[in-house]
Amino acid sequence: MTLTNSRKIILSVIAAATFILVASGAVFAQNATDGSTSGNSSAGKNTIDRIQDMKDKRQDAMADKKEAMAEKFCEKLSELTEKFGQKVDEGANRFRERTELRAGSWEEKQSERDVKLAERRSQRDSNLEEHFEKLETRAQTEEQKKAAAGFEEAMREAIETRRDAVDQAIADFREGVRKILEKRATEKNSAAKAFESTKTSAFSKAQNSCSAGSDAKAIQSALHAELKVARDNFVSERQSMEKIRTDVQALITVRKQTFEQAMNNFKSAAEKARTELQSALGEDGVAQKDAE
Repeated sequence: MTLTNSRKIILSVIAAATFILVASGAVFAQNATDGSTSGNSSAGKNTIDRIQDMKDKRQDAMADKKEAMAEKFCEKLSELTEKFGQKVDEGANRFRERTELRAGSWEEKQSERDVKLAERRSQRDSNLEEHFEKLETRAQTEEQKKAAAGFEEAMREAIETRRDAVDQAIADFREGVRKILEKRATEKNSAAKAFESTKTSAFSKAQNSCSAGSDAKAIQSALHAELKVARDNFVSERQSMEKIRTDVQALITVRKQTFEQAMNNFKSAAEKARTELQSALGEDGVAQKDAE
């Protein structure tokens, strides 16, 4: 064997050994990678399973708690019914107190306005009498005195007519408001009674079902559903009631128009009386005086 051939053989052996080492390393690396991926995948799956298991346990615990509460529902139903009855009575008392308070407040305000109106009229009557006295002092002849007396009578009549119209307008307004408030109170009371009656019936039905040994959870669900429907209907009915503001505003408008008409009539009568007096006296005998 020549030296050249020996060298070739040695080089071939080295190359073969290198290939084997490289191939083995690649296989080892692949196995290591596969093992790592498999380990990570397994760990992630275990974490997800633990989270889901915790969720399931919480849901089961909540379900057990609800079931336990439902089982105790029938035991406490009598107590709940009694408390409900107390709330019904308390609600009725509060409604009655609010209605009476509003009515009392309304009456009190009207009384205060009546007092102020009477005071204004008294002051204006006093001022008017002073003018009449001055007028009588100016009247010298019998004709002038007669004219002055006629003027005073005409003015008093005009004032009285206007005040009667104003008083009637006030009375009509108050009566209209009173009827509106009574109608609204009646509607609210009827809606409240219907609501309480429905709730009472729902509690009674639940008690009968408990006595019959029906499923407590189903009874509780049915009661809650009926109470919700009753409350929703009650709220809807109250919201659909006519707002009293519009009706009251209509009464205010009518009252205002009556006041204005009464004032116009008064001014016409006062101007006529003043013109006749001025003609008799030959001067502006007295200033026109407005009085309620």
